[in-house]
Amino acid sequence: MTHKNDDLIFQYINGELNPVEHETFKERLLTDIELQDEYNACLQVMDLLNQAGRNELKTKLAQAGKRQDDRRKLQKRLTYFGIAAVMLALVSFTIWKFIGKTESVGPPSEVIQRDTIINTPPPQDTVRKKPDTTVRAVPPPMAVVKPAKKSVKKEKQVKTDELFAMHFAPSRELSLNPGLRGPSTMDPVAAFMQAYWDKDYKGAVEYYELIPDDIKQNSTIKFEYANCMALQGQYKKAEMLFREVKEDEKSRYASQATYYQALMLLKLKRVNEARNILKQISADEINPYHQEAAKLMSEL
Repeated sequence: MTHKNDDLIFQYINGELNPVEHETFKERLLTDIELQDEYNACLQVMDLLNQAGRNELKTKLAQAGKRQDDRRKLQKRLTYFGIAAVMLALVSFTIWKFIGKTESVGPPSEVIQRDTIINTPPPQDTVRKKPDTTVRAVPPPMAVVKPAKKSVKKEKQVKTDELFAMHFAPSRELSLNPGLRGPSTMDPVAAFMQAYWDKDYKGAVEYYELIPDDIKQNSTIKFEYANCMALQGQYKKAEMLFREVKEDEKSRYASQATYYQALMLLKLKRVNEARNILKQISADEINPYHQEAAKLMSEL
């Protein structure tokens, strides 16, 4: 059996074919016996990898849970030691203050009040002086010149937080649904994508940490993870990830990532940069977000 169709089969399983290629492959799969054999062989291999991946995933999750328990125990011990150290310092300080007070007590010393004798003011003259009745001209009050107020043009205050909350929601592109990508495998990648689609964004972030670094560079994985980072409040990191997806020539979500990058810039108070991107999107009728961008432009 040849393996000339392996790349095509894996692209079909991973949902990387466009709609036309997807339908063409399905029709060919119904009649091409050699392709059917290769497809079934690939499924068997993926099942074996799936089983191995599940076992490895369980082992890694168990190890991660044990490390977390160890960290909690260590934190408790450090807390107890810290409290004991503070109590010991307070007791030592109290004893030191008590000893210092007892040593400073002694008979009062006699102080000769010489300043009262030396610094006694001389007696005042008992002869009263006549009041001065000379009339003097009072100078006119000086005019106070107030500095002219500079006219400051108030810039329009953009309520970026409100606009961000109104327009941002995690992407729900149908192509991100793992159920439409052929037989699923419960390796970390599949678990991450399934958790994202099920709106378990916290779980998706945990599965993402188990994905190999080379696979993390996949634009689809990066696009979903950027949405998770935005929901976690890490807008600066999300903006960087959306920008990388936008600049990836092979990315299927370049247009969507461009709009989401503008939202992240808006949240980061970088209004001028966000406005420039939204202006480009609103002028591009092919972009699926050009209407949303035009509406948001009118609210800035």
